[in-house]
Amino acid sequence: MFIILNGSIKQVEFDGEFGNAISNQNKDKAYITGFTANYLGKISNSWRTSGFITYTKGKTYDTNEPMSSIPPLFGQFELNHKVDRFELGAAIRFNAKKNIKDFNITEGIDNHDLTPIVNENTTEDLLKYAGSPSWITAGLNFRFEVNNNFSVLARLDNLLNEHYIEFASGVASPGRNLSVSFMVNF
Repeated sequence: MFIILNGSIKQVEFDGEFGNAISNQNKDKAYITGFTANYLGKISNSWRTSGFITYTKGKTYDTNEPMSSIPPLFGQFELNHKVDRFELGAAIRFNAKKNIKDFNITEGIDNHDLTPIVNENTTEDLLKYAGSPSWITAGLNFRFEVNNNFSVLARLDNLLNEHYIEFASGVASPGRNLSVSFMVNF
């Protein structure tokens, strides 16, 4: 079942519930600019580092609004130390804050309504919501090569148990967590 208003579909019924009908559409004219920088460094024979940082900005010329789905500045940096068959490492991941003025409110696909509320007494989204907060997580990793064909890996992510949501996902990321893996090459 559909709900049609002014000749276009506004809502669609799915599994007995109605949801808003939206579609991605290309803009007439827009710009997207940004950069990604990656590096891989060797400090010594046993110390290595790597990382990346990404920044993107976009705006439509026809509506003068920010482009949807443009994440804030984000990146990751790692430092690893390897001695014989043991490797230890640390990683930092981060996302900068994305102000509500940088969200495309009209399209509504960036989940701005899931960001923190700063003024619940207004109906204007640009005054009501804060945007996505910045976050940073730290993690540790360990690898032991038992032999040429078998390795044990362990990761302890989000050491400080930070509550954060990846941009536009609407899903809270896991708190402090440990994962153990076994890798077999044959």
